[in-house]
Amino acid sequence: MLILALSLLSACSVTFVERKPPAITPQEQALLDNPSPELLSAIDKYVPEASAGVREAEAIALQKGRPLSDEELILAQRVGVSHPEKIRIFFTSRFPIDENELHQGGDIVALTMNYGIFVKPYVSLKRESYLEIITHEFAHVVQFERLGVEGMSRRFNLETFILKDKLIPIEREAIAMGEAVYDDPKTSYAFYRLAN
Repeated sequence: MLILALSLLSACSVTFVERKPPAITPQEQALLDNPSPELLSAIDKYVPEASAGVREAEAIALQKGRPLSDEELILAQRVGVSHPEKIRIFFTSRFPIDENELHQGGDIVALTMNYGIFVKPYVSLKRESYLEIITHEFAHVVQFERLGVEGMSRRFNLETFILKDKLIPIEREAIAMGEAVYDDPKTSYAFYRLAN
C-alpha cells in the first residue's frame, strides 16, 4: 500500500547531527498561525484520504504487533498516553508506506499511526536507543489521542506544506515530550544515534 506523502505521519529517522534544528521564522510562524482559507481548503481535500491511510496502516500494526512490555507501559503512561493498552508495536523491515516519500535525511526507523507503531527490527538491538525512540513514538500517540486521526492529518499536512524540509512543530512537540521522560545525553533532539 502506498500512502501519499501528505498522509505520512510521525516518521522518525536516524541522522547523526550535533545541532538543533533550524528555527521557525516569524514569517513561517505567521503562516502557521493564520493559514489562508485557500490553503486550508486545499489541505482539507486530502484529509479523508490521509486519515483512511492512517487507519489502514494502523490496522496492520494492531493485528501483527505486540502489546507493550511493563517497561514500555510505564514510559507510555509517563509521556501521557491515555490508553496505552491499545498500543501495538510491530517490528518490521518494511513500513506500509513508500519510505522514499518520507525521506527526512536519514533512515526511517519508526512510524506511528494512531495506536500502531512500526519499528525497524535493528532498533531494538540497543536498549537505550530503543527506549528513547519508543518514548518519542508514545508522544505521537498522545498527539493522535488529543487531535484525532483527522486532526493530526490536517495539522501534519499544513505544517509540512508551510515548512517544507524543516522540522515541523508537531515533531518538535513530540521531541520535547519524549525527552522530558527519557533523554539520553548522547543523542541530539530526535535524531537517534544507533551507531557506537
